[in-house]
Amino acid sequence: MKKLFFLSLLLCTALCAHAQKSKKRTAAPAVPAISYTEAMQQYRFNEAEQALHAEIASLRKKNLDVSEAEAKLRAVQRAKSKIAVTEKICFIDSIVVNKRDLLSTLYLSSESGKVDSFSRQFQRPDSTGCTTFLSQMGDVLIYGAPFANGLPQLYASYLNGKDWTEPVSLTSLGLGFGDTEQNFPFMMNDGQTLYYAAKCAESLGGYDIFMTRYDAEEHRFLTPENIGMPFNSPANDYLYVVDEFNNIGWFATDRNQPADTVCVYTFIPNETRRIYNIEEVGEAQLRSLAKLNCMSDTRSDLKGYNEGVQRLLAAKNALKKTEAQKQHDFVFVINDARTYTSFADFRSADARKKAEWWKESCDDLERAEQGLQQLRDRYATSNAAARQQLAAQIIPLEQRVAQLIAETKKLEKEIRQMEN
Repeated sequence: MKKLFFLSLLLCTALCAHAQKSKKRTAAPAVPAISYTEAMQQYRFNEAEQALHAEIASLRKKNLDVSEAEAKLRAVQRAKSKIAVTEKICFIDSIVVNKRDLLSTLYLSSESGKVDSFSRQFQRPDSTGCTTFLSQMGDVLIYGAPFANGLPQLYASYLNGKDWTEPVSLTSLGLGFGDTEQNFPFMMNDGQTLYYAAKCAESLGGYDIFMTRYDAEEHRFLTPENIGMPFNSPANDYLYVVDEFNNIGWFATDRNQPADTVCVYTFIPNETRRIYNIEEVGEAQLRSLAKLNCMSDTRSDLKGYNEGVQRLLAAKNALKKTEAQKQHDFVFVINDARTYTSFADFRSADARKKAEWWKESCDDLERAEQGLQQLRDRYATSNAAARQQLAAQIIPLEQRVAQLIAETKKLEKEIRQMEN
């Protein structure tokens, strides 16, 4: 009897153990407390990662494709690495505008070049929203334009005398890592440092801002770097522009914005990169700073902030003054009896065409002279190392000014001969 009892007990124990193992095998992955989308919007990247791991496990159990979820996981892991080194930037202003009005928010001095729309620059329609950058000297043009696949890519053209060279695809010079889209270029005054926006394998989501430098010896751009947070986000971030003479920068983002609108932030660029210390600010505050929840939190240096505000106001006023001056085309003295102030005043079609070239040369000369004066002012107050770098910029600019002066004088003589 006892033997039968023990056999029954053993059998019962074995059945319970089997049932427990079966229960463990069929247990579903833990459901995250927050969805992937919510976690990304809140910059809770650890929780976004957990949600994706659970999604991938579920997809694999159903023998479904996991490639899209794995791509999201890689983006989350990139975001985790970027938020840990969020740059400490002082933001001084922001404005929300319709995307079509984006370029009107940039108060960029002529010394820093010109950013324009593709359609205005080339006088032809464009539905891709591509932009162009023309250097301060007017001899380098970098722009986004639709590639063979219809997606925008970057191109460059250089002024050779009075003619522009055939456009060169910057992708062919080694730019990017298999970028799917490239647009919104801006080059610094050194003529080597290029910022642009791309949708590619290294983006956090949508467009991200990247920086690369040109290697003159190898004739190619170096591997670009994602400039990180707070500039980049899981949304679209683009059009990073810096006015080095006024020490003001701008960038655009559609994070937390309705369709067809964009927020343009104005900031003070750092001379050297500085990052937040997470032990000092805490995880929650770091997320807020990376997301740009509150601009006032970035203004730890109130003196620097106030000076930046004054420089921004001065830049706005200078641009308004320039626009007002454009109401009068020019003043061109033909002889003692005649002075022209518009292209319509010219009687000869050939003289009118040359007058257009003359006006362009005068504008180029004015920009070059302003840039040269500012470089000379900086040279006078710089140390020996900085003077050497500035001299390398001053000498070719002096040559450019001399060339433009000779060019405008020659055109003036030819125009007067045609009109007299």
